Amino acid sequence: MMTKKIRKIHTDEFNKEALALAERNGVSKAAKELGIRESQIYSWRAKTAKKVSTSQREVAKLKRQLSEQAEDLAILKKGGHLLRKKSKIARFEFMLEHQHYFSTKRMARVLRVSRSGYYHWRHYAQEPSNRMLNRDYRDMKIKQILDESKERYGAIRIQRELIEATTAIKTISDSIRRQNLVAKAAKKFKVTTDSDHQ
Repeated sequence: MMTKKIRKIHTDEFNKEALALAERNGVSKAAKELGIRESQIYSWRAKTAKKVSTSQREVAKLKRQLSEQAEDLAILKKGGHLLRKKSKIARFEFMLEHQHYFSTKRMARVLRVSRSGYYHWRHYAQEPSNRMLNRDYRDMKIKQILDESKERYGAIRIQRELIEATTAIKTISDSIRRQNLVAKAAKKFKVTTDSDHQ
């Protein structure tokens, strides 16, 4: 008849003391001294290392989250006012100015702009777009026509004079307003003599 071996359950304190003894004297000596197997000490050591590495990972994760939140707050403190502006250009300019202090990814997220938009703006900001060049050319032509007409033409007459007759009247009006040009209204002819006099 076989007898079942009774398994000993050791307390956490005993495990810690065994690991400390194994660290000082070596695993085999500690196992003999305590009357346990070497494999048990190795098992306890592995479990302890796993617990430590898990807690270290959690601490590292929390530290990373704290630093990210601190960076978000710093970005908002310096550039939060830009969120009230409609133009994204002001936000892009802020990002360019502070690129050495904060990560581009975080600034884009906090300032609610896309990174691709920022990089596109940075790449093409120095050279004017075709649209801007066309607008400048149109402004120049409109001013020229207005000057030639002694500032008497309005948007409708300017449209007739322009080579690109397809230009909308609203576009011409916007150009006149943008350049602070004012068309002079023609004075009405007023009769100053009375032909019925004696």
